[in-house]
Amino acid sequence: MFARRRVARRTARRVNRRMLHRIALAEEDVARITRDAGQPAENLTEEQLLAAMKKLGIKKLELDAGE
Repeated sequence: MFARRRVARRTARRVNRRMLHRIALAEEDVARITRDAGQPAENLTEEQLLAAMKKLGIKKLELDAGE
């Protein structure tokens, strides 16, 4: 039963990830960056995105081998 829960959580995490400029981020973090920047995170340059991540204390997600 424990393994089943772990698989379900892992699947949920995959659904909630987004790639921006080769950087994997959680959807919640993308929303925080968008609110802070005042524009969609997708419109930021890589430098602006990294600066916003540093300012907000957001770390990029590590991808699994299959991703």
